[in-house]
Amino acid sequence: MTKADQPTDQVVLITGASSGIGRATAIHLATAGYRVFGTSRHPADAPPGIEMIQLEVTCNDSVAACLAEVYSQTAGRLDVLVNNVGTGILAATEECSIEQVQKLFDINLFGAIRMTNAVLPSMRDQHGGRVLFLSSAGGVVSVPYAGYYCATKHALEAYVESLRLEVEEFGIQAALIAPGTVSTDAGDKAIKPDRPLDAYSSKRASSAEQFVQAIRDGMPPEHVADAILHAIRDERIMPRYPVGMQSWGISLMKALLPQRILESGIRRTTISSP
Repeated sequence: MTKADQPTDQVVLITGASSGIGRATAIHLATAGYRVFGTSRHPADAPPGIEMIQLEVTCNDSVAACLAEVYSQTAGRLDVLVNNVGTGILAATEECSIEQVQKLFDINLFGAIRMTNAVLPSMRDQHGGRVLFLSSAGGVVSVPYAGYYCATKHALEAYVESLRLEVEEFGIQAALIAPGTVSTDAGDKAIKPDRPLDAYSSKRASSAEQFVQAIRDGMPPEHVADAILHAIRDERIMPRYPVGMQSWGISLMKALLPQRILESGIRRTTISSP
């Protein structure tokens, strides 16, 4: 059920709003009447109706400064947090150092946790708020050469499952937004392994090429922005919002297929012969 008369004075904070899904969502929500704050590591010119703030989600001080800026302009109010920041590594799992994997988790998982922990006190005080998290189809099924990205999304989904139940008594609702491939520059910006090995180089290269092309050919980010708007407006938020047929299909296959059959399909579609 969707709220018929959505207030237009709600305050939304979107991390990673300078491009891709974050930018599309910021524009979509601003057009729908929300007061939108976006963040970027290096804020530049913002689209009309969006206020950009500097933020590095891996830094506690930066998170605190970002929220202090928002609260100073809204009398301490924040209605919706959209945890959108994320990146990936295209590599075999053996090719990444522990330090590189920790950095990825710090961005994709701990960054979202930092932001969420920082906004929950004010949301409890106002007895209301929504916290949305960008997951993906990779939060349900892991694929070769994207194992650590998928691991961060699996962990994020487990975290949100617990969070939802813990905060609902305070009038706070949380949900996952899980799109399939989305047409952004995320594939081109994916991190490369810091200790590449010849044993994996051929299949890593072909798999990376497939992933990057699939992202370039993915759905428009505006489709995800529309799902986020629905999650904000739904009277009773759903736990998870798959976006696109790929995400729905993967979730269904994970639920219904034996693991060996599922792996066989993943093997055929994601690992090209050298």
